[in-house]
Amino acid sequence: MSVTSRIRSLLDPTTQRGFFAVRDQGIVSGTSFLTAIILGRSDVTELGIYYLVISLVIFGRDIQARLTTVPYAVFFSRQHDRLASYSGNTWVFQVFYAVLIVLGLVVFLVVNPGAPTLLPLIQILMLAVPLLLMHDFIRHFAFARQQLGLAILIDALILVLQVGGLFILYRLQLLSAVTAYMVIAGACG
Repeated sequence: MSVTSRIRSLLDPTTQRGFFAVRDQGIVSGTSFLTAIILGRSDVTELGIYYLVISLVIFGRDIQARLTTVPYAVFFSRQHDRLASYSGNTWVFQVFYAVLIVLGLVVFLVVNPGAPTLLPLIQILMLAVPLLLMHDFIRHFAFARQQLGLAILIDALILVLQVGGLFILYRLQLLSAVTAYMVIAGACG
C-alpha cells in the first residue's frame, strides 16, 4: 500500500469517525482514572465505597444500553419516516428509567431504615445516578446521530468540571464518596 493510499484511508470519513470515538472514549476513561487517583489519594475507604457504588451505576448503564441506547443506534438509520417520534419515545423512556432508579433508591431507604450511615450517600445518588445515566444516554444519542464532536465536547467539559471539582475538594480535605458524587452530579448536570 502506497503512502498516498494510506493517507487517503486516514482521511476517509469512516476512519475519522473511528478516531473521534477512540478520542472520546479516552476522555471518558481518563476522567474515570483521574477520579480514582484523586479519591484514592484522599482516602482508600472512600475509594472503595465509590467503586462499590459505581459498579451499581455501571449495572444500571448496562440495562439502559440494552433497553434504549443500543436499539436506538441500530434503528436510528432505519426510522427515517418516524425519526422524530422514535427519538422522542426514546427520551421519554430514558426519563421513565431515571425515575424508576430513584424510586428504587427510595425503596432501599424504606426497607433499610437501620442504615443511617448510608443516608447521605443514597440521597446524593438520587440526583447523581439519573444524571450519570442521562449523560451516558446523551453521549450514545450523539454517537448514533453521528454528532461525534458534540459527544467529545460534552465529555471534555465533564472532565474539566469533575476532575477540577474533585481536586479542589481534595485540597480542602473535604473529599469523600458523598462529596465525589456531588461533584460528579454537578459535572453531568
